[in-house]
Amino acid sequence: MARAKLQPGEDTIKSVTPRKTETGYELRWRVRDFEGRLHAKRTQARTVGEARRRAYEKAEQIKRATSGVTTSWSPADSITDFLDREVEPVIKEKRLSEASRARYLEVLAHYRRYTLGKSIGAATSASSLIRTLKVISKEIGPETARQTRSVVSNYVFGQLIVHQVVPSNPIRGMSFDFLRAEDREEKYFPTQAEWRAFLDYVLADDPDSPMPGKENVPQAHKAEAKARHARIIQMTELQLATGLRASEARQITWANVSEADGTVWVTVPATISKTKVGRTIPVLVPEVGERLLARRGEDDALVIPQPTSGRPWDKAGVHKAVREYYEGVATKSEELAFLAKVRSHAWRGALNTITAPHLRPDIRAAYFGHTEKVNARAYTDHVNVRPMMEAVEALTRRE
Repeated sequence: MARAKLQPGEDTIKSVTPRKTETGYELRWRVRDFEGRLHAKRTQARTVGEARRRAYEKAEQIKRATSGVTTSWSPADSITDFLDREVEPVIKEKRLSEASRARYLEVLAHYRRYTLGKSIGAATSASSLIRTLKVISKEIGPETARQTRSVVSNYVFGQLIVHQVVPSNPIRGMSFDFLRAEDREEKYFPTQAEWRAFLDYVLADDPDSPMPGKENVPQAHKAEAKARHARIIQMTELQLATGLRASEARQITWANVSEADGTVWVTVPATISKTKVGRTIPVLVPEVGERLLARRGEDDALVIPQPTSGRPWDKAGVHKAVREYYEGVATKSEELAFLAKVRSHAWRGALNTITAPHLRPDIRAAYFGHTEKVNARAYTDHVNVRPMMEAVEALTRRE
């Protein structure tokens, strides 16, 4: 098993095995100071206990020399206050890409919400940390839970250790099944028939009704819940007709939507593309294109904003709504039961597979924006993507 990286203020004195020498015992240990430097040390004494005592004294000297922090924080203080005053500013000031900074702050907000009202001591115990990560994994998803653990380890415990509130992260080096990444072989890409069945359902779904599977839940009949249902329909039909990533669909504006030669086009700017290369693609299902144009807004407005506002819809909110919608629709018929095991990213794979017999790999990859090699070209004219439209046109015809 790989050796866990020492965090600032942590050492290996307790875990190392003493070596017997001619005059006593020797400890070879390491400590990471509060500025992040790693120190490798050797301590000798006549007994094991004395060697460890001397090592701890030396480690404390090293840590004190680099702490440089006078703190008034204690384990009884509010974890929320600590996050707001000590952790969030560090993330905002750290040299990060804008995307990484936004994601770290988003993840920190999740942790803040799930630990609201707790003391530092209560929120940072091993059992509390595991419970919080389990809830986030269940309610939002394993990926967000993994990112939460990373941010909490690097930034929350980093600051707690610097401020000498806690000595270390109690779950450092531990592994958890509920954080395990989905195995690639377990991914499921819907068939052409399944794609068509779900498309038919979404296009017929009443946006003024409760979310599928929530018909008997009183809250689902409220205006806010119905607005969420309507927005997830818009998100889903757009992804079914384009294969857009959820991260792309929730960031495009109406300025990125155009019409030419009877076809609706969506431009994915390089600034929001996962591969940082822009592309312009057609909406492959005419009915979805018509519905898109029918609700066109101002150029700077988002096409898929939050359900009840024009603000950006956060990643976790989108993924949670998608999961609830798919799981609800999956209960409607045996034909749609496959939705219980897929999420919105599956439509990229499905459309890619469906069009494989008709199109060269480079055309398909350019459309979906898969790799840097293929994304060296951005297909932005009608001639280049016309084969994709012709390949999918037969799939959307009503028999």
